Amino acid sequence: MVLTALEKAGILIEALPYIKKFHGKTIVIKYGGHAM
Repeated sequence: MVLTALEKAGILIEALPYIKKFHGKTIVIKYGGHAM
C-alpha cells in the first residue's frame, strides 16, 4: 500500500487529537501476543 503525501497528511491530521490526548503517557502496544 503506497500513500501519497496528501493521504499521509490527512491521516496525521485525523490522528492529532488522539496523539495530544496520550502525550506524555506510557502506551503498551500488544503485537503477536507479546508486549513490546
